[in-house]
Amino acid sequence: MSYRNIECLMINALEWVEQWDPMKGGSFNRTSADGGEVSLSVGDIQHDGLFYRALKIRQVTIPSQKRENGLYSFFVHRLEDTAYDFGAIWHETVDCRILIDRHIRYKLHRRGKSFFKITGSPHPRSLTCGMSWLHAIPMRTFQ
Repeated sequence: MSYRNIECLMINALEWVEQWDPMKGGSFNRTSADGGEVSLSVGDIQHDGLFYRALKIRQVTIPSQKRENGLYSFFVHRLEDTAYDFGAIWHETVDCRILIDRHIRYKLHRRGKSFFKITGSPHPRSLTCGMSWLHAIPMRTFQ
């Protein structure tokens, strides 16, 4: 499928998240013709000895001509709302100072250059699958 612009790509990514089915695979990696990119995956994380199904934001690239439109913020807010159905959300490798400040302000926990938030209930360990494993989160939270 071809995406002419980042807006269409983001809409498709949100639909993928809302209709996610473990039988269809655990990742979404697409690029739009205008230079946008979205890379998401679904897997399991461990936190405080419990396992959570997590929506992981791997990469979101907004084309330079659209960076002032608030697309990233809108997209991430929608993903975080949807993540309540998963159990956790994970933002991978956040290097941007603005995003780091935003994640701290919204009380996301930090681990290295990544941030996470537990949004729902854990699931039994028997549901974990080696292919869907994202990250084991240590017992302590990094500040």
